[in-house]
Amino acid sequence: MDIMHGKPGDDRHWQRGASDRILPEVEVLRAIAILFVLIAHNRTALWWRVPTFENYLNFSFGVDLFFCVSGFVITRAFYRDFVLAAGKGGLAYWRVVTDFWIRRAFRIMPLAWLWLLIPIVMSVVYNRSGAYFTLLGNIGDFLSAALNVYNFHYAHCTTSPNLWCGSSGVYWSLSLEEQFYLAFPLLVLLPRRAMVLALAAVILWTATRELTSLAWMTRFDAISLGVLIALFKQSAADVAFTPRFLENRFARWPLLVILLLALAAAGGGPGLVTFYPLVTTLVCGVLVYITSFNSGYLLAPGLLRSILVWIGTRSFGLYLMHNPVIAFVRETWERSHPGEVPTGVMRAVIILAVVGLLALLSDLSLRYFELPLRRYGKKIVDRRNAVSALNAGDLADADSDSALGARVAIR
Repeated sequence: MDIMHGKPGDDRHWQRGASDRILPEVEVLRAIAILFVLIAHNRTALWWRVPTFENYLNFSFGVDLFFCVSGFVITRAFYRDFVLAAGKGGLAYWRVVTDFWIRRAFRIMPLAWLWLLIPIVMSVVYNRSGAYFTLLGNIGDFLSAALNVYNFHYAHCTTSPNLWCGSSGVYWSLSLEEQFYLAFPLLVLLPRRAMVLALAAVILWTATRELTSLAWMTRFDAISLGVLIALFKQSAADVAFTPRFLENRFARWPLLVILLLALAAAGGGPGLVTFYPLVTTLVCGVLVYITSFNSGYLLAPGLLRSILVWIGTRSFGLYLMHNPVIAFVRETWERSHPGEVPTGVMRAVIILAVVGLLALLSDLSLRYFELPLRRYGKKIVDRRNAVSALNAGDLADADSDSALGARVAIR
């Protein structure tokens, strides 16, 4: 048996990856990832702060944790469907792939485009401080995201700032994820061992390439590791690596603290080592693997986990909206206190305003925008499949009638 994949007909391994698609501990990881990102961007919200921990900690690697989670979740949820469809022929395979793309589109694009359009409008009507950058820059961001090349656009902007560069820099990672969604169905068509070797090669290549802006915005190492973890989880060997020692909170908590500290410190300042991107990727992989058991090995059930699950389920909205919301609060301050630096109580008010708006808007976004659109995307896919099944049934009936007619004629 291929240790990374299992046999296609071996439901013992496949079903473990295909069922129970929602893992609460995955939401905990998403919460940790978005909190890391918010900390990394804290000086946008707290513009009066003098850099302190930024000199030796780098919380921007929360994005890599998002990447690793995404590779794991997508593979766990869809790989089996792709493999089974590929065995039925090209038409069946590309129908399943198209269904996957439709559901991804309704999950991502409407909210992403909404939070690209908002800075365009705000840069015209509410931008005395320049917090929303410029109209032309935000239009450039929108076009780059719509064409799914924002990571290339942002890499260009970091090295050669120009009039087409706007305020939506976080979209580089979203473009990278979307590129993964396009490539994943093609990757599945590779022979199994070739797929594993290709993913391992991506990780090693990323670890050794020069860290230019473009290389940074096109790194697929964490996503590739997430895919490999999901494939390994579908093998019998996975059971032997169950981290049962983490059932003990005196082992679980120190390990979690060490892993999170390593994720922040590895790339902080000059970096713990020269190959710190590989270190952070491996740390993300360990966190995802621990989470994959969904047995409380990362964080046992309780109030803290419930809070983090709440944050994690809203992490996509938080990721897209946090910069526009921060810009709104800062613009409001500049209009009400022109030229002043906030002090004392007003700093606390600004922090509460940012946190409160993010909590409120992300919750409303999930309830009334994201979930309805996800359901609508699923409805479209279900309708397509129902029509396809009906047509297949009609064709089968026609073939049966033809065969019956032929037998009657022979008699």
